[in-house]
Amino acid sequence: MEFKKTSLVAGWCEPDNPHKYAQSIRHILEKYPRRIEGYADTINLARQFSWENRAIKILNYVNESFRPPIINN
Repeated sequence: MEFKKTSLVAGWCEPDNPHKYAQSIRHILEKYPRRIEGYADTINLARQFSWENRAIKILNYVNESFRPPIINN
């Protein structure tokens, strides 16, 4: 929930619930209409909260010999 302390235009919803996901997207689009200049700053700030970065943070607590290899796309 760290993202709530930032200026991100983002939403949070119950995982694996398509109805709640759609509801969250609808709420965000109503509350934050598209800006002409876009949201590049928000996207860059939000990257630190991605699932990929979350997994990396968690794996940092695991002994390196037990970590799976990281696959870069």
